Amino acid sequence: MSDELYHATEPATPFRRRQARRAGQLPRSAELNSVLVLLAGLVILVALCPTIFAQLKAFTVQMLSSGPSGLHSPASLDQTLALLRQSAWRFLLIAGPACLTIAVAVLLSGLLQSGFFFSVEPLAFKLDRLSLTQGFKRIFSARSAARLIFDIAKVLLVALVTFLSIRAILPDLARLPALPAQLLLGATGRLVLGLGLRLIILLAVLAAFDYLMVRHFLKRDLRMSSQQLRQEQRDLEGSPLTQQRRSSLASPSPARLAAAILQADLVLIDSGSQPSSAGPRLAIALQHRSETAGPVRLLIKGRGALARRIHILAHQRRLAIFNYPELTRALARAVPVNHYVPLRLYPQLADLLKQTSTVQKHFDPSTSNRQRSLTADLAT
Repeated sequence: MSDELYHATEPATPFRRRQARRAGQLPRSAELNSVLVLLAGLVILVALCPTIFAQLKAFTVQMLSSGPSGLHSPASLDQTLALLRQSAWRFLLIAGPACLTIAVAVLLSGLLQSGFFFSVEPLAFKLDRLSLTQGFKRIFSARSAARLIFDIAKVLLVALVTFLSIRAILPDLARLPALPAQLLLGATGRLVLGLGLRLIILLAVLAAFDYLMVRHFLKRDLRMSSQQLRQEQRDLEGSPLTQQRRSSLASPSPARLAAAILQADLVLIDSGSQPSSAGPRLAIALQHRSETAGPVRLLIKGRGALARRIHILAHQRRLAIFNYPELTRALARAVPVNHYVPLRLYPQLADLLKQTSTVQKHFDPSTSNRQRSLTADLAT
Protein backbone atom coordinates (compact mmCIF):
# COMPACT_ATOMS: atom_id res chain seq x y z
CA MET A 1 0.00 0.00 0.00
CA SER A 2 1.49 3.38 -1.00
CA ASP A 3 2.44 6.08 1.48
CA GLU A 4 0.04 8.50 -0.22
CA LEU A 5 -2.86 6.64 1.35
CA TYR A 6 -1.58 7.55 4.79
CA HIS A 7 -0.54 11.10 3.93
CA ALA A 8 -2.91 13.28 5.97
CA THR A 9 -4.21 16.01 3.68
CA GLU A 10 -7.98 15.94 4.32
CA PRO A 11 -9.64 18.03 7.07
CA ALA A 12 -10.96 16.15 10.08
CA THR A 13 -14.50 14.84 9.96
CA PRO A 14 -17.06 15.81 12.65
CA PHE A 15 -16.72 12.33 14.15
CA ARG A 16 -12.94 12.68 14.50
CA ARG A 17 -13.33 16.14 16.04
CA ARG A 18 -15.78 14.75 18.61
CA GLN A 19 -13.35 11.96 19.45
CA ALA A 20 -10.53 14.48 19.86
CA ARG A 21 -12.71 16.62 22.12
CA ARG A 22 -13.49 13.64 24.35
CA ALA A 23 -9.75 12.91 24.52
CA GLY A 24 -9.05 16.47 25.67
CA GLN A 25 -7.56 17.73 22.39
CA LEU A 26 -8.96 21.25 22.51
CA PRO A 27 -7.56 24.59 21.28
CA ARG A 28 -6.48 26.17 24.55
CA SER A 29 -4.00 28.99 24.97
CA ALA A 30 -2.17 29.46 28.28
CA GLU A 31 -1.49 33.06 27.26
CA LEU A 32 -5.20 33.85 27.31
CA ASN A 33 -5.42 32.49 30.85
CA SER A 34 -2.56 34.79 31.88
CA VAL A 35 -4.20 37.83 30.32
CA LEU A 36 -7.51 37.23 32.07
CA VAL A 37 -5.79 36.61 35.42
CA LEU A 38 -3.81 39.85 35.08
CA LEU A 39 -6.95 41.72 34.07
CA ALA A 40 -8.80 40.30 37.08
CA GLY A 41 -5.95 41.37 39.37
CA LEU A 42 -6.01 44.87 37.91
CA VAL A 43 -9.77 45.12 38.41
CA ILE A 44 -9.37 44.02 42.03
CA LEU A 45 -6.62 46.58 42.54
CA VAL A 46 -8.82 49.40 41.19
CA ALA A 47 -12.16 48.41 42.72
CA LEU A 48 -11.11 47.01 46.10
CA CYS A 49 -7.98 49.01 46.85
CA PRO A 50 -9.64 51.27 49.50
CA THR A 51 -11.25 48.27 51.21
CA ILE A 52 -8.02 46.24 51.19
CA PHE A 53 -6.06 49.23 52.54
CA ALA A 54 -8.60 49.74 55.34
CA GLN A 55 -8.45 46.06 56.30
CA LEU A 56 -4.64 46.06 56.30
CA LYS A 57 -4.59 49.21 58.45
CA ALA A 58 -7.00 47.71 60.98
CA PHE A 59 -5.05 44.45 61.05
CA THR A 60 -1.74 46.26 61.63
CA VAL A 61 -3.20 48.43 64.40
CA GLN A 62 -4.70 45.40 66.11
CA MET A 63 -1.46 43.41 65.97
CA LEU A 64 0.67 46.29 67.28
CA SER A 65 -1.78 47.12 70.10
CA SER A 66 -1.69 43.55 71.45
CA GLY A 67 1.15 43.28 73.96
CA PRO A 68 3.18 40.07 74.54
CA SER A 69 2.96 40.17 78.34
CA GLY A 70 1.36 37.30 80.20
CA LEU A 71 1.15 34.91 77.29
CA HIS A 72 1.42 31.88 79.56
CA SER A 73 -1.65 32.78 81.64
CA PRO A 74 -5.04 31.29 80.70
CA ALA A 75 -6.52 34.75 80.05
CA SER A 76 -3.69 35.69 77.70
CA LEU A 77 -4.02 32.37 75.85
CA ASP A 78 -7.70 33.00 75.20
CA GLN A 79 -6.88 36.52 74.03
CA THR A 80 -4.23 35.13 71.67
CA LEU A 81 -6.68 32.62 70.18
CA ALA A 82 -9.27 35.35 69.66
CA LEU A 83 -6.63 37.50 67.99
CA LEU A 84 -5.71 34.64 65.64
CA ARG A 85 -9.36 34.15 64.71
CA GLN A 86 -9.79 37.84 63.97
CA SER A 87 -6.59 37.85 61.94
CA ALA A 88 -7.76 34.87 59.89
CA TRP A 89 -11.10 36.58 59.25
CA ARG A 90 -9.42 39.80 58.13
CA PHE A 91 -7.09 37.85 55.85
CA LEU A 92 -10.13 36.13 54.33
CA LEU A 93 -11.76 39.50 53.71
CA ILE A 94 -8.60 40.72 52.00
CA ALA A 95 -7.66 37.64 49.94
CA GLY A 96 -11.13 36.12 49.40
CA PRO A 97 -12.42 38.55 46.72
CA ALA A 98 -9.09 38.41 44.89
CA CYS A 99 -9.01 34.59 44.84
CA LEU A 100 -12.68 34.39 43.78
CA THR A 101 -12.20 36.89 40.95
CA ILE A 102 -9.13 35.07 39.66
CA ALA A 103 -10.95 31.71 39.79
CA VAL A 104 -13.85 33.18 37.78
CA ALA A 105 -11.36 34.56 35.24
CA VAL A 106 -9.75 31.13 34.78
CA LEU A 107 -13.16 29.44 34.32
CA LEU A 108 -14.22 32.14 31.87
CA SER A 109 -11.04 31.58 29.86
CA GLY A 110 -11.82 27.88 29.48
CA LEU A 111 -15.43 28.58 28.46
CA LEU A 112 -14.38 31.16 25.87
CA GLN A 113 -11.84 28.86 24.26
CA SER A 114 -13.52 25.45 24.22
CA GLY A 115 -16.95 25.76 25.85
CA PHE A 116 -18.10 23.60 28.72
CA PHE A 117 -16.08 20.40 28.76
CA PHE A 118 -15.61 17.69 31.37
CA SER A 119 -13.91 14.36 30.72
CA VAL A 120 -11.69 11.99 32.69
CA GLU A 121 -10.26 10.41 29.53
CA PRO A 122 -7.23 12.76 29.40
CA LEU A 123 -6.26 11.45 32.87
CA ALA A 124 -6.04 7.84 31.65
CA PHE A 125 -2.63 6.20 31.65
CA LYS A 126 -1.09 5.91 28.18
CA LEU A 127 2.19 4.18 27.39
CA ASP A 128 3.02 6.48 24.49
CA ARG A 129 3.51 9.30 26.99
CA LEU A 130 6.50 7.37 28.35
CA SER A 131 7.99 6.73 24.90
CA LEU A 132 11.37 8.35 24.37
CA THR A 133 10.81 8.40 20.61
CA GLN A 134 7.54 10.29 20.92
CA GLY A 135 9.11 12.59 23.48
CA PHE A 136 11.98 13.52 21.18
CA LYS A 137 9.54 14.03 18.31
CA ARG A 138 7.54 16.47 20.43
CA ILE A 139 10.67 18.31 21.58
CA PHE A 140 12.14 18.73 18.08
CA SER A 141 8.84 19.25 16.24
CA ALA A 142 7.72 22.31 14.31
CA ARG A 143 5.29 23.12 17.09
CA SER A 144 8.09 23.26 19.69
CA ALA A 145 10.17 25.48 17.43
CA ALA A 146 7.24 27.85 16.89
CA ARG A 147 6.58 27.89 20.63
CA LEU A 148 10.24 28.74 21.37
CA ILE A 149 10.22 31.62 18.89
CA PHE A 150 6.93 32.88 20.31
CA ASP A 151 8.20 32.79 23.91
CA ILE A 152 11.41 34.64 23.01
CA ALA A 153 9.43 37.29 21.13
CA LYS A 154 7.02 37.65 24.07
CA VAL A 155 9.85 38.20 26.58
CA LEU A 156 11.51 40.78 24.32
CA LEU A 157 8.26 42.66 23.70
CA VAL A 158 7.27 42.69 27.38
CA ALA A 159 10.73 43.95 28.33
CA LEU A 160 10.56 46.65 25.65
CA VAL A 161 7.09 47.87 26.68
CA THR A 162 8.08 47.85 30.37
CA PHE A 163 11.27 49.82 29.65
CA LEU A 164 9.46 52.42 27.54
CA SER A 165 6.67 52.77 30.12
CA ILE A 166 9.07 53.23 33.04
CA ARG A 167 11.17 55.69 31.07
CA ALA A 168 8.05 57.73 30.36
CA ILE A 169 7.10 57.95 34.06
CA LEU A 170 10.60 58.57 35.45
CA PRO A 171 9.79 62.22 36.31
CA ASP A 172 6.73 61.10 38.28
CA LEU A 173 8.74 58.44 40.09
CA ALA A 174 11.30 61.07 41.10
CA ARG A 175 8.57 63.18 42.73
CA LEU A 176 7.09 60.30 44.78
CA PRO A 177 9.41 60.68 47.85
CA ALA A 178 8.33 64.32 48.22
CA LEU A 179 4.62 63.51 48.34
CA PRO A 180 2.72 63.28 51.64
CA ALA A 181 1.90 59.79 52.94
CA GLN A 182 -1.80 60.27 52.13
CA LEU A 183 -1.07 60.95 48.43
CA LEU A 184 1.80 58.50 48.01
CA LEU A 185 -0.43 55.41 47.75
CA GLY A 186 -2.76 56.97 45.17
CA ALA A 187 0.09 58.19 42.97
CA THR A 188 1.81 54.81 43.11
CA GLY A 189 -1.45 53.05 42.22
CA ARG A 190 -1.97 55.26 39.17
CA LEU A 191 1.54 54.55 37.90
CA VAL A 192 1.12 50.80 38.42
CA LEU A 193 -2.30 50.93 36.75
CA GLY A 194 -0.90 52.62 33.63
CA LEU A 195 1.93 50.11 33.32
CA GLY A 196 -0.46 47.21 33.90
CA LEU A 197 -2.85 48.38 31.17
CA ARG A 198 -0.04 48.61 28.62
CA LEU A 199 1.19 45.12 29.48
CA ILE A 200 -2.34 43.66 29.35
CA ILE A 201 -2.97 45.14 25.89
CA LEU A 202 0.31 43.68 24.63
CA LEU A 203 -0.35 40.27 26.19
CA ALA A 204 -3.90 40.25 24.78
CA VAL A 205 -2.52 40.67 21.25
CA LEU A 206 0.02 37.91 21.89
CA ALA A 207 -2.69 35.67 23.37
CA ALA A 208 -4.86 36.08 20.26
CA PHE A 209 -1.91 35.13 18.06
CA ASP A 210 -1.10 32.18 20.33
CA TYR A 211 -4.69 30.93 20.20
CA LEU A 212 -4.69 31.03 16.40
CA MET A 213 -1.39 29.16 16.37
CA VAL A 214 -2.76 26.48 18.72
CA ARG A 215 -5.86 26.06 16.53
CA HIS A 216 -3.67 25.75 13.43
CA PHE A 217 -1.50 23.01 14.91
CA LEU A 218 -4.54 21.17 16.30
CA LYS A 219 -6.24 21.17 12.88
CA ARG A 220 -3.02 19.92 11.31
CA ASP A 221 -2.74 17.11 13.87
CA LEU A 222 -6.33 16.03 13.25
CA ARG A 223 -6.05 15.90 9.46
CA MET A 224 -6.85 12.53 7.94
CA SER A 225 -5.61 10.52 5.00
CA SER A 226 -7.89 9.07 2.34
CA GLN A 227 -7.38 5.63 3.85
CA GLN A 228 -8.49 6.90 7.26
CA LEU A 229 -11.57 8.52 5.73
CA ARG A 230 -12.59 5.27 4.05
CA GLN A 231 -11.93 3.29 7.21
CA GLU A 232 -14.04 5.69 9.28
CA GLN A 233 -16.87 5.45 6.76
CA ARG A 234 -16.73 1.66 6.92
CA ASP A 235 -16.75 1.75 10.72
CA LEU A 236 -19.73 4.10 10.85
CA GLU A 237 -21.83 2.74 7.97
CA GLY A 238 -20.56 -0.79 7.59
CA SER A 239 -19.09 -2.50 4.55
CA PRO A 240 -20.83 -2.30 1.16
CA LEU A 241 -22.02 -5.88 1.65
CA THR A 242 -23.56 -4.95 4.99
CA GLN A 243 -25.23 -1.91 3.45
CA GLN A 244 -26.62 -4.05 0.65
CA ARG A 245 -28.03 -6.61 3.09
CA ARG A 246 -29.48 -3.86 5.25
CA SER A 247 -31.17 -2.28 2.25
CA SER A 248 -32.56 -5.63 1.07
CA LEU A 249 -34.01 -6.36 4.51
CA ALA A 250 -35.82 -3.01 4.65
CA SER A 251 -39.05 -3.58 2.71
CA PRO A 252 -40.36 -0.32 1.23
CA SER A 253 -43.92 0.77 1.83
CA PRO A 254 -46.43 0.64 -1.06
CA ALA A 255 -46.42 4.44 -1.35
CA ARG A 256 -42.63 4.54 -1.54
CA LEU A 257 -42.58 1.75 -4.11
CA ALA A 258 -45.16 3.59 -6.22
CA ALA A 259 -43.19 6.84 -6.07
CA ALA A 260 -40.00 5.07 -7.10
CA ILE A 261 -41.61 3.31 -10.08
CA LEU A 262 -43.28 6.49 -11.29
CA GLN A 263 -39.93 8.33 -11.26
CA ALA A 264 -38.00 5.47 -12.90
CA ASP A 265 -36.92 5.45 -16.55
CA LEU A 266 -35.59 1.91 -16.87
CA VAL A 267 -35.43 -1.32 -14.87
CA LEU A 268 -32.63 -3.88 -14.82
CA ILE A 269 -33.36 -7.46 -13.78
CA ASP A 270 -31.46 -10.64 -13.09
CA SER A 271 -33.59 -13.65 -14.01
CA GLY A 272 -30.79 -16.18 -13.64
CA SER A 273 -31.72 -19.73 -14.61
CA GLN A 274 -35.35 -19.28 -13.55
CA PRO A 275 -38.14 -19.52 -16.17
CA SER A 276 -39.57 -16.21 -17.32
CA SER A 277 -42.91 -17.01 -15.66
CA ALA A 278 -41.23 -17.15 -12.23
CA GLY A 279 -40.09 -13.56 -12.48
CA PRO A 280 -36.66 -12.09 -11.76
CA ARG A 281 -34.73 -12.83 -8.58
CA LEU A 282 -33.20 -9.31 -8.50
CA ALA A 283 -34.49 -6.02 -9.89
CA ILE A 284 -33.38 -2.39 -9.70
CA ALA A 285 -35.12 0.76 -10.93
CA LEU A 286 -32.99 3.60 -12.33
CA GLN A 287 -33.76 7.21 -13.11
CA HIS A 288 -32.08 8.96 -16.05
CA ARG A 289 -33.52 12.01 -17.77
CA SER A 290 -32.12 11.91 -21.28
CA GLU A 291 -33.27 15.46 -22.02
CA THR A 292 -31.06 16.86 -19.23
CA ALA A 293 -28.24 14.29 -19.51
CA GLY A 294 -28.17 14.13 -15.74
CA PRO A 295 -26.59 11.44 -13.58
CA VAL A 296 -28.18 8.02 -13.11
CA ARG A 297 -29.79 7.44 -9.72
CA LEU A 298 -30.82 4.11 -8.22
CA LEU A 299 -34.36 4.58 -6.91
CA ILE A 300 -35.16 1.14 -5.52
CA LYS A 301 -33.84 -2.41 -5.55
CA GLY A 302 -35.09 -5.72 -4.24
CA ARG A 303 -34.83 -9.48 -4.28
CA GLY A 304 -37.42 -12.22 -4.36
CA ALA A 305 -40.99 -10.99 -3.96
CA LEU A 306 -39.95 -7.34 -4.07
CA ALA A 307 -38.05 -7.90 -7.33
CA ARG A 308 -41.11 -9.54 -8.87
CA ARG A 309 -43.29 -6.63 -7.72
CA ILE A 310 -40.89 -4.10 -9.29
CA HIS A 311 -40.94 -6.13 -12.53
CA ILE A 312 -44.75 -6.20 -12.66
CA LEU A 313 -45.11 -2.46 -11.99
CA ALA A 314 -42.47 -1.67 -14.62
CA HIS A 315 -44.50 -3.68 -17.17
CA GLN A 316 -47.63 -1.76 -16.21
CA ARG A 317 -45.79 1.53 -16.72
CA ARG A 318 -44.29 0.26 -20.00
CA LEU A 319 -40.78 1.03 -18.83
CA ALA A 320 -37.69 -0.22 -20.62
CA ILE A 321 -36.71 -3.53 -18.94
CA PHE A 322 -33.32 -5.11 -19.57
CA ASN A 323 -32.16 -8.51 -18.40
CA TYR A 324 -28.46 -7.98 -17.64
CA PRO A 325 -27.60 -10.22 -14.67
CA GLU A 326 -23.97 -9.16 -14.16
CA LEU A 327 -24.64 -5.43 -14.46
CA THR A 328 -27.71 -5.71 -12.24
CA ARG A 329 -25.74 -7.49 -9.51
CA ALA A 330 -22.87 -5.00 -9.78
CA LEU A 331 -25.19 -2.02 -9.40
CA ALA A 332 -27.08 -3.63 -6.51
CA ARG A 333 -23.80 -4.26 -4.68
CA ALA A 334 -22.16 -0.89 -5.34
CA VAL A 335 -25.02 1.63 -5.14
CA PRO A 336 -27.27 2.18 -2.09
CA VAL A 337 -30.89 3.22 -2.57
CA ASN A 338 -31.37 6.88 -3.59
CA HIS A 339 -27.68 7.23 -4.51
CA TYR A 340 -26.10 7.99 -7.87
CA VAL A 341 -24.29 5.41 -9.97
CA PRO A 342 -20.49 5.82 -9.85
CA LEU A 343 -18.74 6.91 -13.01
CA ARG A 344 -16.82 3.65 -13.37
CA LEU A 345 -20.09 1.83 -14.20
CA TYR A 346 -21.28 4.33 -16.82
CA PRO A 347 -19.55 2.63 -19.79
CA GLN A 348 -21.60 -0.52 -19.13
CA LEU A 349 -24.79 1.56 -18.98
CA ALA A 350 -24.17 3.58 -22.15
CA ASP A 351 -26.03 1.32 -24.60
CA LEU A 352 -28.93 0.85 -22.20
CA LEU A 353 -29.33 4.60 -21.73
CA LYS A 354 -29.44 5.11 -25.50
CA GLN A 355 -32.15 2.49 -25.84
CA THR A 356 -34.05 4.05 -22.94
CA SER A 357 -34.03 7.47 -24.63
CA THR A 358 -35.45 5.86 -27.76
CA VAL A 359 -38.23 4.24 -25.76
CA GLN A 360 -39.03 7.56 -24.01
CA LYS A 361 -39.39 9.33 -27.38
CA HIS A 362 -42.12 6.87 -28.40
CA PHE A 363 -43.75 6.88 -24.96
CA ASP A 364 -47.54 7.05 -25.13
CA PRO A 365 -48.88 10.09 -23.23
CA SER A 366 -52.06 8.17 -22.42
CA THR A 367 -50.08 6.16 -19.89
CA SER A 368 -50.41 9.08 -17.43
CA ASN A 369 -53.88 7.72 -16.55
CA ARG A 370 -52.27 4.33 -15.95
CA GLN A 371 -49.71 6.00 -13.66
CA ARG A 372 -52.46 7.62 -11.60
CA SER A 373 -54.34 4.35 -11.25
CA LEU A 374 -51.07 2.62 -10.30
CA THR A 375 -50.48 5.17 -7.53
CA ALA A 376 -54.04 4.77 -6.25
CA ASP A 377 -53.79 0.96 -6.22
CA LEU A 378 -50.51 0.95 -4.33
CA ALA A 379 -51.67 3.62 -1.86
CA THR A 380 -54.60 1.41 -0.87
